[in-house]
Amino acid sequence: MFAVTSPNQYTVYFLTERPDDPLDHVIDDDVQVQPLAQRDRSVWPVGNRRPDKVLCRSRVNPKLYKEFKYRDEIDPAEFEETGKRFGGIYSKERWIEHKREADERVRGWRETVKALAEIPDEDGNDEEWDEVLRRWGVGPDSGEAILR
Repeated sequence: MFAVTSPNQYTVYFLTERPDDPLDHVIDDDVQVQPLAQRDRSVWPVGNRRPDKVLCRSRVNPKLYKEFKYRDEIDPAEFEETGKRFGGIYSKERWIEHKREADERVRGWRETVKALAEIPDEDGNDEEWDEVLRRWGVGPDSGEAILR
């Protein structure tokens, strides 16, 4: 199994096969992962505390990743937090489909941000808004033309 992330992402995905896309950054190969069971991932009964869902890496075996429901379940002598989220386990085919769907969502978000950019700034100070637009690749000096 391969641990994969992309630049500017805060998620680690686990792939059953090495990805072909050079933009997929393989953090490590031959890894094992122990994700939360689906029932633990999605259950949050009223009155219970909100799950933290923390992805950690073993200090003893760096090829072992484990997802903890709550931060206080982590034994710091055994596991360290990765600072990233668990993104799921994918076959190569499902990974390609997942990335295509994510690209479509991002394109939709960019269109929304472009539409919001047309709304005049109330206080006349556009610097903060311009920074938001730059981050989304649609603002001044963002290289917007390459996104079309």
